[in-house]
Amino acid sequence: MQNLIYLILIVLSAGAGWMAGSWSGKDAQKALDVAKQGGEKIVEKRDTLQAELDAKLKEKKAEHDAELAERDAKFAAATAEFNKKVSDRDGRIAALERSSRSYLQRAADLSARLATAKPEEVAGLKAEIADLQAKARSDQAESRGNVCVKERVPADLLADLRVEKL
Repeated sequence: MQNLIYLILIVLSAGAGWMAGSWSGKDAQKALDVAKQGGEKIVEKRDTLQAELDAKLKEKKAEHDAELAERDAKFAAATAEFNKKVSDRDGRIAALERSSRSYLQRAADLSARLATAKPEEVAGLKAEIADLQAKARSDQAESRGNVCVKERVPADLLADLRVEKL
């Protein structure tokens, strides 16, 4: 009989252990389910944030590309305009030299007239001669400047001129 009691106690202990184990297993399973749901929510939130960031990044890239295209277009237009001006320089040099010679010739003619001019005309003639000579010097200086355009300017001297207005 004593063995029967031991046997009953063993069976009851096993049953109690099984019940306790299965109960704690249910708690663990519930905790695991809650953790899985929390993980899924976190993954969804991360995916949403990533999609928003990707959209913002695409927008910024599009803005950047548009700015680059605009800057490239402006540079191409400025380069074409500069090249046109440079290609026209020989004609401009010739025109400035003709203009300078014309001013100097008129000044020489007025200087010759100065010797036979009336006293009241002398001051006006001298002023006109000085004006013509100043115009001739100005045209000569501009002509020399256009001749100088043919020469290459060192890049370090031009670097300070590369200022962008925003």
